[in-house]
Amino acid sequence: MNTNNPNLAGVIEIKDVHQLPTGFKAKYMAWAKVASIFNEKCPGWTHHTKMNEQDGTPLFDAPDGSMYFIFYFKDPEGNKFSDFIYPIMGNNKKALKKDFIDAREISDTQRRGFVAHCAFQFSLGYELWAKEEIEDNEPHLKVVKQEKPVLHNAYRTENIPKPEPIKKNQYSSEELVSMIMNELNVKMKDDEQKRLWVLSKANQYKLQGEGSKLQQMTVLQLRSCLQELENGKF
Repeated sequence: MNTNNPNLAGVIEIKDVHQLPTGFKAKYMAWAKVASIFNEKCPGWTHHTKMNEQDGTPLFDAPDGSMYFIFYFKDPEGNKFSDFIYPIMGNNKKALKKDFIDAREISDTQRRGFVAHCAFQFSLGYELWAKEEIEDNEPHLKVVKQEKPVLHNAYRTENIPKPEPIKKNQYSSEELVSMIMNELNVKMKDDEQKRLWVLSKANQYKLQGEGSKLQQMTVLQLRSCLQELENGKF
């Protein structure tokens, strides 16, 4: 069996990485770009989705009722590599139960799973998963590092504790509204069901204004709504 596995670590550049504008601001790499690199750097390799022999679909049941894919690669000689399991997840990165899965979730997960599998098999884009810095391969002017002045005893800079970075522990109203809408689109397929749920929350909070009810809610109320949707309590 050919074990010459292509190593694609360090191939991606800063320009290949994107960030979601709202919601969970995770960095990601477009699946089409990953496919382009895979086709260029791994000639003869193919990516496959395992089919469930019981129902003929590509979905498999987890013990808790959520669903997952099983992917595998074949090398140019036709040798099959080990299975790679990838769950179908919503925007909150939690595995979805079967009743909440539609064709869009299936197609999106297949593409995301391909990207993750390339990182697992070939180290392509591993920096995003390991949260390591990605090298910028563009030329830059040379920066001359300036020497720090040497101070005496108590005034030495190494004795001064560095402040902890400020961490964002809550989202803005706009971000929370966007996250709630994403959850509603995942959890509820009927637009009327979504509308009635939002109205029920507006009545609960005694909102009387015109226009979007979500836009009228406070950050605390929006966070409560989001938590309720994420926990499936609706």
